[in-house]
Amino acid sequence: MRLRRLDGLPLVVFPRAMAPMLYDHVLAVCRSEGFRPGAIRRARNPHFVNGLVLGGRGVHFNEHHAGGLSEGLVWRPLEGDPLAWRTSVVWPPRRRHASVDAFLAAASAGLEAAGHTAAAGAGPPRPPAA
Repeated sequence: MRLRRLDGLPLVVFPRAMAPMLYDHVLAVCRSEGFRPGAIRRARNPHFVNGLVLGGRGVHFNEHHAGGLSEGLVWRPLEGDPLAWRTSVVWPPRRRHASVDAFLAAASAGLEAAGHTAAAGAGPPRPPAA
């Protein structure tokens, strides 16, 4: 489904205060793809989000979960992954810790298993220059 097919429908999205840059990114992508929400309803609790959608109060963007959806909800994939975004990790270069290496290995394995690739330059932290 193309985002522009949703034009004018209300959107249920997390509150901007939770992640301002991500919130702005989602709305910018919606606009650039031809979806201008008729209203924006904010909700952070997944059960409340589902209730708003079930009540006809808006559409919501979410990944498809193998466990299924609440009864009465329908999931449709968006064409071309227009709402994909990057996540980054930063750490002080002089405070290398084994937990950073473990996190990077786990995150990379999870992304790879999901069919994604790590960005150029990604990988375990390098030791600081002496």
